[in-house]
Amino acid sequence: MIWHSTRTRIQRILIPSSVKVIGQNSFEECQDLQLIQFQDDSNLKMIISHAFYGCSIQSMIIPQKVKTIEKYD
Repeated sequence: MIWHSTRTRIQRILIPSSVKVIGQNSFEECQDLQLIQFQDDSNLKMIISHAFYGCSIQSMIIPQKVKTIEKYD
């Protein structure tokens, strides 16, 4: 899998407005991921537990439409 072998090098991402849910383990172990941005017209509603587990996030502004962020257990 190309994604699996290169994901650790991702430093920033822009989540498009078409994304409604960021699933469990979506960006797990993206160790260099520091900046997450969302399009201004984001339709994101939910971030599932462990979506960003193992990341080095320094900045993320959660869009207003997000209603649920599952906590890590």
